[in-house]
Amino acid sequence: LPLVIRTLDLGGDKKPAFLVEAFENNPSMGCRGLRFSLEQRPLFITQLRAILRTTLEGNIKILFPMVLGIFDLKAALESLQQAAEKEGIKKLPPVGAMIETPAAVFEIEGILKLVDFVSVGTNDLTQFMLAADRNTVGMLDYFSVLHPGVIKALDHIVSASKKAGKELSVCGEAAGNPVITGLLVGLGVRTLSVSPLLAARLRGFIRAISLGELRSAAQRIRECDNEKDIQDVLSKLQSVIETKN
Repeated sequence: LPLVIRTLDLGGDKKPAFLVEAFENNPSMGCRGLRFSLEQRPLFITQLRAILRTTLEGNIKILFPMVLGIFDLKAALESLQQAAEKEGIKKLPPVGAMIETPAAVFEIEGILKLVDFVSVGTNDLTQFMLAADRNTVGMLDYFSVLHPGVIKALDHIVSASKKAGKELSVCGEAAGNPVITGLLVGLGVRTLSVSPLLAARLRGFIRAISLGELRSAAQRIRECDNEKDIQDVLSKLQSVIETKN
């Protein structure tokens, strides 16, 4: 099976103890993800060289986190090429980009031309779409992947990936919720990254309902203009599952 290795996804709530920490008023909006790696280029190149060595032993894919668009993605790909030259590796492994910001959503078509696959990080995408810090208790009521704007963003990413013929996966807390998983499948998602502890429950949910029913629910949700209506559709979906079980 393939092993996807994400490059350093530091910053935000993941602060490295081995680097001098710069003061940031809002670390979620600070030097993190791919931005961090491009700022710490020697460290980035070192990790890329280590990953490239593992490609000689197995089926490895590389995933860049928090891609903002074409510019930083090209810079990361240039660093990967430099690392490959230093290791004497001519054939690069498949490379992917994490879509976690509104900027990446708007640039998704250009990003898809440069990578082999994309992965949607629902936690950060929701946070930045709704301007609600997911680590702030007072913002929890505003942090929801079921906001119509977030659903439209996910739908756009899925549609663009399908059109480009590129693999798409979804990770984050949303992928671990059975009814939201049903929505994602209905929208067209076919690969989900979740905790192994949740896998059996999600499989059971998906097997208990037809793809046609999930697509129908997703289409009704596309037409909703508020979160309550979206939750009502998903509640009915949950009821269908419970009836069948």
